[in-house]
Parts: sequence; C-alpha cells; structure tokens
Amino acid sequence: MKRKLFISYLIAILAIYGCGNKESSTTLFPFLENDKYGYINAAGSVIIKPKYDYAGGFHEDRALVMIDNKFAIIDMNQNNVYLFTEFDRHNNWNTSYISYCDRFGFSEGLLAIPVGGKWGFINKEGETVIEPKFCSHRVPFFSEGLVNVQIDSMYGFIDKTGNIAIKPIYKSAGWFSEGLAPVKIGEKNWGYIDKSGSIVIEPKFYRASPFSDGRAPIRMNERLVGFIDKTGKIVIEPKYTITDGFRDGLACVEIVDSYSKSAVINKMGNFIIEPTREYVIFGFYEGLAKIRVGEISGSEKWGYIDKTGEVVIEPKFDFASDFSNGLARVLFGDYSGRVMGYIDKKGNYIWGPK
Repeated sequence: MKRKLFISYLIAILAIYGCGNKESSTTLFPFLENDKYGYINAAGSVIIKPKYDYAGGFHEDRALVMIDNKFAIIDMNQNNVYLFTEFDRHNNWNTSYISYCDRFGFSEGLLAIPVGGKWGFINKEGETVIEPKFCSHRVPFFSEGLVNVQIDSMYGFIDKTGNIAIKPIYKSAGWFSEGLAPVKIGEKNWGYIDKSGSIVIEPKFYRASPFSDGRAPIRMNERLVGFIDKTGKIVIEPKYTITDGFRDGLACVEIVDSYSKSAVINKMGNFIIEPTREYVIFGFYEGLAKIRVGEISGSEKWGYIDKTGEVVIEPKFDFASDFSNGLARVLFGDYSGRVMGYIDKKGNYIWGPK
C-alpha cells in the first residue's frame, strides 16, 4: 500500500509540473500498467514492457527508474548506466530530484548526482566526471557550459571539468541563458553577469530571472514583475504578479485587480490573449498551453488552448502536463488510483483510456 501511495504521489507531482520544460531527445514515454512502469513510443507501441516500480522520462537517451527498491539510470536498451547506492525514496528532497529527472534529466551530457548531501556529476556512461563536493539549494544543471554551485555559503560557477570558472562571490545565482546569468550581489539586489564574471547589467533589481527570447522577468519590489531587455532597460513595466517568462515570443502572466486574471502578452507587452477569469493559463509548449479550470481542490479540470486563446482540447483531465515531442501526459482519478494516459495535439489518446 505504501508503495502504491508513493507512486501515486509521484505521478501527481510529475503531472502538475509537466514533462517537457526543456528540449530533449525523448523518444520513449513512461506508462503505468498494473502497478508497473514500461515505455511506449510516440505511436503508442510498447517498447519496454512494464517491469519498473517507477520510470521517468528519457532525456538525452537516459532515464531514471526504480526496480527491486533501487534507483538506477538506464539507457534505451535497458542497461543500467548508474546505480544509486544511497537513496531514500521517502525523503522529500529525493522526491524533488525524481521530479527533476523526469522533467529534465541529463543536460549537455551530464547529470547531477546527490551523494552524502553533496552534488557531483556523471556522464552518460555513468562515470563520475565531477566529484560530489558541491552544495546547491536546488538540483544543479549545466547550461551553456557552466553550472552554479555553492561553495562556503557563496555561489559561483564551475565548468564541465569541475574547475571554478567564476569565483563564488554571490549570495545566490541563476543559470546562464543567452550569454547572461542573474546573480545576487550583496544582501538585496540582483544583476546580470557574462561568462567572464563581468557585470553587464548593474544590480538594481529586487529579483531577477534568466533571459529567454531576449527578455528577462525582474521585480523591482516583492509584488510586481516586469521585463527587461539585454541592456537592462525595462521594456515591459512591472505590473504582473506572476509570469513564467517568454517562450516563442509569448509570455503567460497573471494580473490582479479586483480578481486574479490570466493573460498572454507579446514581447512589446501587448495582450495576445486578453485577461480572463475563465481559466488559468500556463506556458506554451509546442504551440499549446495547458489551462486549469477551477481552483486546486480536487475538482479542477485541465485542458489546452492554442496561441489565439481558442480551447482546442476541452478541460476534462484531472491533471495534465505540457506537450513534449508531440504528446502530453494526462491523468484521471483521485490520488489513491491515478490512471495515466497520453494524448496528441488533437486530444486523441495514443495510450490510455479510449
């Protein structure tokens, strides 16, 4: 019973956060049948028969699985690439790590591995290339050849050999994107540095996030978020409460006046989808964005809209993920008995309930 509840809990987490937030070479998708996981391809054909107690998504041809109460990294031929020797599956931090591996996994050929409370990195052959000696408040990953890590309570960046590329002099740091990384300098302000460690955008923001599509979300205070360009100029004034950043020229935002409303803006800050209370809009992936109708209470439903705001897949799922490689993972049922399925962009089932 405990194992079933654990698996159900994981499924719920992974469905909420999605499985496609980063480009990957995923060609196989995990499915659940009779309490065991296997893998299907994009056509819905079973490629790996159900035998795992848990199975995450493939990224760069590697996936995290659990069998016989042990976690391992496997390749697409089901070979164990790396076997975890210390991993308490009931630990909340490890649950977050499992969710990370399902959504992202290997990045630029490397994967962070937790050992004894420290982070190291393995390559796709399972070889340790960076010894586990670094700290981080989240699962570290390489982006544009560098990764931020914590050394003696301060953050800096290391390269793929484990050597320090940018000295640990920051209170906190994000990842590099489009050549820049947000860093917290001192106790209050965030700015941006380049890969040499030079400050490119002065630290003047309350909070700052990585760039995408030439725009970065920033906050001048705790409440409101806007966007800057790569010169540091505010191009969209802080007037939103939530955003997930730009993707394919669009950003989902939340506006609060008398009520909370979801909207979609372009890079000029103009509404592409007008503010609405009908549903909550999440980020666009492969042309579609998932939406949630109703508050999170167990009775909410999830569906999808296109970039014009038209509902293309009706909200009828109990949970739904972002589209990745043409498919989206959807769930039915309560936490004690989730039923997993996969749909295509027309809402047709590739796997699961018919």
